[in-house]
Amino acid sequence: MASSRTSYSVHVTLDLIFQGQRIPLAQVAHNFAILQEPMDLPSGEGEIVMSIDGSVTRIPISLPVGCQAPTKRFPIGSIEPSSA
Repeated sequence: MASSRTSYSVHVTLDLIFQGQRIPLAQVAHNFAILQEPMDLPSGEGEIVMSIDGSVTRIPISLPVGCQAPTKRFPIGSIEPSSA
């Protein structure tokens, strides 16, 4: 009998850093994100922090309309780098 095993292990975390809080995310796409738990968020700027096996990527985003519980899904926009 043959056994099936994968040769890799991936540890992934997604968080929104917003107004000094680290808020767990369930999913992120190019134009929306989904919170793990519903909560109220005002509009503003934040950062998505994605960690894959310890390699961290930080993505600055805007929350153009925020999020209101009981909704978990909210639109996000990209923040253009400012030119110096």
